Amino acid sequence: MSTETLNEKTQPKVEEPAGKGPRTIRRGSRAHSLMLLGGAVIAVLIILWGSGLDPFNQGRLTRVAIFAIAIAGLNVATGYIGLLSVGHSAFFGLGAYTTGVLVVKYEWDPLATIPAALLLCFVVGLLVGLPALRIRGLYLAMVTLAFGVAFPEIIAHFDELTGGAEGMTIRRQQLRPPEWSGFTLGERTQWLYWLCVVTLLVTMLIIHNIVRSRYGKAMIAVRENEIAASSSRHQHRRHEDHGVRRLRCHHRRRRQPVRDVHRQPVRRRIVHASGWHHPADRARHRR
Repeated sequence: MSTETLNEKTQPKVEEPAGKGPRTIRRGSRAHSLMLLGGAVIAVLIILWGSGLDPFNQGRLTRVAIFAIAIAGLNVATGYIGLLSVGHSAFFGLGAYTTGVLVVKYEWDPLATIPAALLLCFVVGLLVGLPALRIRGLYLAMVTLAFGVAFPEIIAHFDELTGGAEGMTIRRQQLRPPEWSGFTLGERTQWLYWLCVVTLLVTMLIIHNIVRSRYGKAMIAVRENEIAASSSRHQHRRHEDHGVRRLRCHHRRRRQPVRDVHRQPVRRRIVHASGWHHPADRARHRR
């Protein structure tokens, strides 16, 4: 008899007290709804508390919101999809430099630069991501690392446009709040605070909807097992094609096109579904 067996027999079994195990909260339950309500109330209180701070501390909270937006995007790539991206800061800097260059050099409105920055980051991300489709794991991390390391050198090379290592100086007048916002130039800190907070909330809402959608489930499946997710996708397509073929064969046997089924009266659609014929139709067929 082994030593482990003797120890199991000699040592007394300690029973865990009832009710001390982990508590499971299901989505959609009352406890889950109360947790969401409590989190929303706490978030609203923190936002309102931050709006009443002095300009220095309010600026620090604004930077927290800006970094939270960047981290939310990184969480989609690394947390939900499982891709190891270490060059995410380069895209963050690319959007910032796009806004800075358009405001300082070309005198754009700051809000008008946001769509341009989004479009440029999307195109650069597409160019970086297309060659990385055939690689995974640490190799993908090396590609994103190369882009992150090369970005500061690119910024330093075009120093006439970007300011190089010294950066760019944006004047206070160039960040004047728009008239429709109701903020004056002296309340520029509060305008930036509310702009970043609203942008963060919209970003979190979009990510939440993406994760709950069909594409979000596909991303999570890729994170868990990429081969199984690819096989499941092909299997789903095969079942869909088989169902479409069966539907077409069914209507072909009835000698009725698929596109005309919904144009028929309700009574004839019932006939197709149940095989029951109205007495008037039976008399017409007898004639």
